[in-house]
Amino acid sequence: MKRTKQERDKERKLETRYSRFSWIMAFLGIISLIAYGRFYNLTFISKYYLLFFIIVVGIISSIIHIKSSQLKKYVYLRSSILFSTLVLGCGLSAVFLMLNYYFAPNNPQLIEMRIIDKTYSFRKTSYILTVEYAGQEKDLYFSTKLVDSLSRLTTINIEIKKGLLGLDRIKNYNSP
Repeated sequence: MKRTKQERDKERKLETRYSRFSWIMAFLGIISLIAYGRFYNLTFISKYYLLFFIIVVGIISSIIHIKSSQLKKYVYLRSSILFSTLVLGCGLSAVFLMLNYYFAPNNPQLIEMRIIDKTYSFRKTSYILTVEYAGQEKDLYFSTKLVDSLSRLTTINIEIKKGLLGLDRIKNYNSP
C-alpha cells in the first residue's frame, strides 16, 4: 500500500523532531553526568547506592518513554535506555546531591582524617589522596604542584557538614 505525500512528509517531520530531541537529550545527559561527578566527589555516599538509583530510574523512564511514544518505529530500546539513564538517572542523582550540598545548616566540624593511599590521576593531571571516613573511602583531588608537601602527610584536616538529606558532605579540605 502506497503512502501519500502528506503521510511521508509527516513521518519525515517526526523523524527530524525525534533526531533533534535525541541530540538535546544527549547534551543534557553529558551536563548532568558532569554535575553528578562534581557533587559525588564532595559527598560521603556509597557509589553502589547511586549506581542502583541511576539504573533503576533509567530503566523505568525508558519503559515509560517507549510505551508513551508516538514514534514507536523510531524509539530503539538501546538508545532509549541510554538517554534515560544518562539524563534522568544522572540528572536526578545530581539534583539529589545538589540539594544535599547547597541546603545544609551552618555547623561544620573540623575532622582530622588518616590518609590511606596517595596516587596520581589518569595522565597525572592531579594528585589524589584517599581518606577513610565512617567506613567509606573518599578521594580528594589536589594540584600536582603540591606533590612534595602532600607526599609527607599522614593525616589531613577536612571540614564536614551534615547535608540537607542527612549525608555528610565535604565543605573544605586544606592542603598544607
